Amino acid sequence: MKITTLSKKHIVTGHILRWCVIFLVLLYLLRAHYGANPWSLESVSHQALSSMEIPKASITSIVDSGQGIRMVLLVDRNHAMIHHFFISRPFGILWQSRGGGYGMPIDPKVLIDFRGGMSTFGHYRHYYYIGQVNDPRITTIKVTWQDGYEQNATLTEGVYHVARSVRISDDDQSQTTKTRLLVYDKEGVQLYNLTPEQREVRTL
Repeated sequence: MKITTLSKKHIVTGHILRWCVIFLVLLYLLRAHYGANPWSLESVSHQALSSMEIPKASITSIVDSGQGIRMVLLVDRNHAMIHHFFISRPFGILWQSRGGGYGMPIDPKVLIDFRGGMSTFGHYRHYYYIGQVNDPRITTIKVTWQDGYEQNATLTEGVYHVARSVRISDDDQSQTTKTRLLVYDKEGVQLYNLTPEQREVRTL
């Protein structure tokens, strides 16, 4: 009877130790894959900047790029820099940084600029444009993409950004026009028309 009781205790202890090991391994994998605090977007943002040895910056705006990917724009006025990175939220709970660009300078002599790039996630290319806005007349910014699709950019606190995703198989057949940035005032009057070749307007 005593042997049976001791055997049961050993079995229970073995199960507890096994589950403790499994929990610790999962915790390690979670930290390695998502970072120290994946439950907070601010924490993920701070970690992304710290890994690049860049000072902390505040989140200005977030846009949906499609396919579960979002783009975060950060502005550091103290050091005159703009940063951006893509994020996803697996399972709707944890935030995950998917990489981005850091250290775009803010120049008060630039009335508006038009700078972009692309990242690939899975079967989709995610295109984006970001820039600074130092002309107080500007109220509306619209991007005409290479396939003719028109999209309004998010304009907040003197910066703007816009993003969208295109399936790779469709992207190769959609290059029908030149991408343009059309800029308007509150009356709907067009102020600027920029392209990737002519991508900024400066004060004289």
